Amino acid sequence: MIRPEFSLIYGNRSVFSRDLTAGETVDLTSKRPGEVLQLTRYALDETLEIEVTHRHIETYGADYWFLTLSNPSQRPSGIIKDLSDCDVRLELPCQDEPSRPGYQPDARTPRVFKTLGSNNCRDEFTARAEALNRESCLLFHNEGGRSSQGLAPFFNVESDDIGYLCAIGWSGQWQARFCREGDSLRLQSGLQYTHFRLLPGERYRTSSILIMPYFAPHLEAHNHFRRIIRDHFSLIGQSGRSDHGDLCVSGWGGMSTQKMLERIDQLTQHDLGFECYWVDAGWYGQSTGPCPNEFSGDWHRHTGDWRVNPTYHPDGLKDVAARLKEKGMRFMLWIEPERVIKTTPQPTAHPEWFFKGDGTGDNWLLNLGNEEARAETLRMVSEKIETLGLSTYRQDFNIDPLPFWQAADAPDRVGVSEMGHINGLYAFWDALLEKFPHLTIDNCASGGRRIDIETLSRSMPMWRSDYQCVFNCDPETTQMHNTAFSQYLPYTGTGMGCVMGDTYRARSCYASSLVVGFWAYDEMPFSEDQPLDWVRRMTQEYKRVRPFFSEDFYALVPQSLADAGWAAWQYNRPDKGDGILIALRRWDSPFVTADLFLQGLDMDGSYCFTDADNGEQFILTGAQLKEGLKFSIYERRASRLLEYRRL
Repeated sequence: MIRPEFSLIYGNRSVFSRDLTAGETVDLTSKRPGEVLQLTRYALDETLEIEVTHRHIETYGADYWFLTLSNPSQRPSGIIKDLSDCDVRLELPCQDEPSRPGYQPDARTPRVFKTLGSNNCRDEFTARAEALNRESCLLFHNEGGRSSQGLAPFFNVESDDIGYLCAIGWSGQWQARFCREGDSLRLQSGLQYTHFRLLPGERYRTSSILIMPYFAPHLEAHNHFRRIIRDHFSLIGQSGRSDHGDLCVSGWGGMSTQKMLERIDQLTQHDLGFECYWVDAGWYGQSTGPCPNEFSGDWHRHTGDWRVNPTYHPDGLKDVAARLKEKGMRFMLWIEPERVIKTTPQPTAHPEWFFKGDGTGDNWLLNLGNEEARAETLRMVSEKIETLGLSTYRQDFNIDPLPFWQAADAPDRVGVSEMGHINGLYAFWDALLEKFPHLTIDNCASGGRRIDIETLSRSMPMWRSDYQCVFNCDPETTQMHNTAFSQYLPYTGTGMGCVMGDTYRARSCYASSLVVGFWAYDEMPFSEDQPLDWVRRMTQEYKRVRPFFSEDFYALVPQSLADAGWAAWQYNRPDKGDGILIALRRWDSPFVTADLFLQGLDMDGSYCFTDADNGEQFILTGAQLKEGLKFSIYERRASRLLEYRRL
């Protein structure tokens, strides 16, 4: 067990939790089996109390904790700064190597693998290693106040197959510092900017940390981490919710109700297998001009006016909801409550509910730390869920909040606006989930720019990158995203675009949730001349293999940005002895055959493989698989999918 430790500067003195006398420790009841949950209180003086909420996940020896700071007195606290919610020492085998260009560090030189964030580019979510020599430090942080922009808050620090997988839970601006101090490693994490005093009665929780030690090859360690996210954090499959994300078909919100009804009827008449109708932006406001797609009309000027637009939807989308219920499809609706155009009705009526950053144009930021603003937002979203029978609430967030928070903070209150807003976000989502036990929250922030263990515990990123907003984007980039982020996350989703008949593209996009844009806009007509048989085959195949995407994951080919390579993934379900293998030969690859070494299998057993394209079957023993599976794809830009089961 890793004991929760924290540090801060309070007034003029450095405070370390290990030097404090802990108050009462209370055993709490965890909602998940296999956990020990405790709350410990510390009192620094009469104006500052700190609570540590600690979860020990016994199966994987992992520890998670966060702090809550409060001022129970009648006067302001002293200044709190340089707050590290986590300040621990981690033991690693260390061997120092010369630090000079061209020198390859020894395996026993500690390395920190940082994870790139969602930045609308090909190498999103990929890991980059940096060596950590004696007495050196590495400092990391995200950008703009969204937790997975620039960098994502997921790290692997390892040396010679011994290491720690670490995740920071804070949906604002975080930082992490890894330092070598002698033969140990010190990890500090928390909010990047803290210099504040608490006013009487104030109470804020701060960032969390999840640390999982491992003593195994990192592929297995990452699968243990995926299981922790799946079994101990995510709501997917919990409390009566679905075991996975939906297979969705999208419709632009500015498309008319009549056209939406036609599309829904066509989809179900041809039994195409889609489960959810995803209505994206553009459905709101009072615009009277045409808005056939996201590239036309003035829909963006109405962001913040969450009245259903009567020009496009005279019945307020209720007839769309009724038709979906009749046809047995679920309903997802896009809303972006935190960013508003300042001329829309709510900021006009209640300007005190908003942050107004300098140089941010007409955009204002809703202050979810304001109780009245949060209550109104909860009422508005709840009304949409109840009136339209939404199964999924899609929350977007297309603005950097950090400049707004910083502009609002007084010199002795740096960090308070951010803490209030992020605490309010968690309270808002928690209230929605309690009120609607069936609900899935789709967490979008210009794609996947607000992904951390706190948002993952309340939502699912069903659109993990805005790179797919270009509906004919290259599928090789989607392969990169799948390969990279699947090392940490069992539940993500992406988009296939609008190109039908392309199996290679479709399989490149397979994840725990999937959306297609084949008929997203008015100018994308539905026709019986389209390859509907192919669409039906792909939806059937996808739903058949979807349960595997939250199981153990192995990238069988090293991650590469080059179009001359392959991508190959194995998803293995160890408790049932089955899984799938997806291999994709890229368009510029000269390689016909690859030796793929499957992982996680019983090498004393035998496995039956079935080719999803032609139904052919073959059997291989564990001994044969140990020598490698010779896997051939004879055409460029082509794919194969094998399903296997242990005999």
